[in-house]
Amino acid sequence: MIIFNISCLLFVGKAFSICDCGLTIPVELRLKQLDYGVAYTKYETEFNEISKDDALFEQLFKLHVAKFNNISGSVIKFNRAPKDVYRSAILSENIALLSELVKTRNVTSIVVLTNSKIFDITPWIAKERLIFAILGGINFIHILDLDSNLNMDNKLEVQKMYITVASIINMIANTDGNVLIHCLGGEHKTEMVFEIMQKCFNKIDMDNITKRYKCHTGWENKTNKGGFRENNVDFIRNFPCVLINNL
Repeated sequence: MIIFNISCLLFVGKAFSICDCGLTIPVELRLKQLDYGVAYTKYETEFNEISKDDALFEQLFKLHVAKFNNISGSVIKFNRAPKDVYRSAILSENIALLSELVKTRNVTSIVVLTNSKIFDITPWIAKERLIFAILGGINFIHILDLDSNLNMDNKLEVQKMYITVASIINMIANTDGNVLIHCLGGEHKTEMVFEIMQKCFNKIDMDNITKRYKCHTGWENKTNKGGFRENNVDFIRNFPCVLINNL
């Protein structure tokens, strides 16, 4: 068996980041490591050398998510019943990892959070949906109205996103079996939903949440922030947990 899981420390100057973002999860909530997943993302120099409008960008991104699935997860202590919730990049390019989640981790539902306009992701979603069904997955849900690039000063926009996220979390809580949530790269939308569950159900503090968000967005230091967005951290911090049913 080829093992892809990597746990390490990346040293950048005086700063370091944990390669396995799952290690930021409190031990009592931590899930067993996956054999076929890489639990972090990394910004590769190839992306700096090509425009997003170039057809090659899609192929590079396909290689990127196959290599950096950005997967971790935890137990979420929902009131109905605790369950394992995994979070990742799109897994259409990693059939082994998708199979492991279904066959050995009882993932019965996938909630896709991406509506990316970078390139046509329809074939990627269709491929993942088909493979998931063949493997025995039950629910495949594609959410199209979640936006992570928010202006936190726009109160109406933010309130709308609060309601959308609350409805997604209610759905996750009420499904049978374990759940995988993902967007395209497993960074912003995925982290917003995942960390709000950590905050509201697992009572995790914002320092821990911010550390994990940095890890999953490729943060290295203050001058090399990867995909880190302060507004997403603000969204998580300000999210009113009372919007979630049966909290």
